[in-house]
Amino acid sequence: MRLWGGSVRSKIILPILATALVLGGYLYGVWLPEELRHEEKDHLELTQRHLESVAEGLFPLMVSEQLDAIYENLSVLKQQNSTWVSIRLLNRDGQQLYPLMLGDQGAKAAESEDVRLVRLPIHSQSVLLGWLVVKIDLGPTMDAVREQYRRQAGIFGGLVLLMALGVMVTMEAAVTHPLRELAEAARGLARRQFDTRLPKTSGDEVGSLVESFAAMREDLRAYQNSLETEIAEHQRAERALQELNATLETRVREEVENNRQKDHLMIQQSRSAAMGELAHNIAHQWRQPLNKIALLATNLGDDYADGALTAETLRRYQSKFGGIVRGLSETIDDFRNFFAPEEAAQPFDLAEAVKHAVLMVEAGFRDAGIELSLDLSENLIGHGFPHEFSQVVLNLLNNAKEAIQAHAGPREIRVRLDREGDFGVVRVSDSGGGIPGDILPKVFDPYFTTKDTGAGIGLYMVKMVMESMKGSVQAANGEQGAEFTLRIPLIPPVQ
Repeated sequence: MRLWGGSVRSKIILPILATALVLGGYLYGVWLPEELRHEEKDHLELTQRHLESVAEGLFPLMVSEQLDAIYENLSVLKQQNSTWVSIRLLNRDGQQLYPLMLGDQGAKAAESEDVRLVRLPIHSQSVLLGWLVVKIDLGPTMDAVREQYRRQAGIFGGLVLLMALGVMVTMEAAVTHPLRELAEAARGLARRQFDTRLPKTSGDEVGSLVESFAAMREDLRAYQNSLETEIAEHQRAERALQELNATLETRVREEVENNRQKDHLMIQQSRSAAMGELAHNIAHQWRQPLNKIALLATNLGDDYADGALTAETLRRYQSKFGGIVRGLSETIDDFRNFFAPEEAAQPFDLAEAVKHAVLMVEAGFRDAGIELSLDLSENLIGHGFPHEFSQVVLNLLNNAKEAIQAHAGPREIRVRLDREGDFGVVRVSDSGGGIPGDILPKVFDPYFTTKDTGAGIGLYMVKMVMESMKGSVQAANGEQGAEFTLRIPLIPPVQ
């Protein structure tokens, strides 16, 4: 059971092997015996027709009581048919007319399982003169037939086995093995191991997926390097500041030193958490498509077992596999573009930016049992940095998720986008119980957090981003939990 619930490879191989075994059992257990029975029946029918002609010839001889002619005909008939074990001629009273007794050879052959008894009446119209009883040994004939059918069944079974092996090898080389290597690379990426080996690229959908994953990995590698460079620059600036303030009091110098180190550690922690959350969301987004691949592989095996696997159905399966793989590739591109830096402010659709943020987390919310409802007005165009605005919404959604998971009650998050005068207003409300009144005024302060592992800069960065786009953010308590409101100036849509 563990093997069946494991890899995609096992879910492809096991149905094909089972199908080959069932087909082999059918060939040798059902088809071959049935064919042999038909051959035996045909041979007996042919013999019976021969004996009917013999019986017609014996009728006038028995009427005229020409026993010598009868003996001579039956003896010649016995010599001409080597597979006939014995020939007996009985009158209508059951008395044996030919021969007087059976030989030893006929008695031994009668013990064989291939010996059959044929009994034909000798009559003309309503006059019955007797019976012609012949024992026939089908052994020599049926042995040859059995050997022929066994050879045919062996050839057919070999062809089926070769076809099954070809399907397994093709699926292993083209789909299962590359996806397994790509999954291992994704796990390595979650651990920030950027040198995990990737499968070889090819011209199909799997190759496109590998190329997209490699591009995302390089982007993350560059992001990690830029983060390390930024930290090094901060450290150099800190040392310069220490040298500049060398004449200040020791207490002030130590405090500045501690604050700077705290800044670096918190930024590092926030960036690392973002990378971990990115890998976690990728895993959530990939889970359902990979399950679809496993289900399609199972259906492929079932179609093969039912004899419904034709060239057309195989092409349909290939098309479905290709569509799912393209979806996985597009997911990687979505995550990669989401964190791409923006150099200049630009007009952007607020609803699309909100949907982009929701796309990053909807799979994780679904797994956590959190209902996410959207009510977004269209054609509201803001001006600023769309990716940063999406990250602001993403930050609020993740905070709402953590509040709901720490609170017993309904698990709902509502996101609304409306126009209020010259502003686009996004409201993110949750059912997480709300923010205590003494904490509410401090939630946007830098380094303020109520979490054991929090850095205290998430909502502070939200505030900074909104103010950089001449907008604002506010926090309040609603009916069931907290409600954050984002306001950003609108510009007329491009005509």
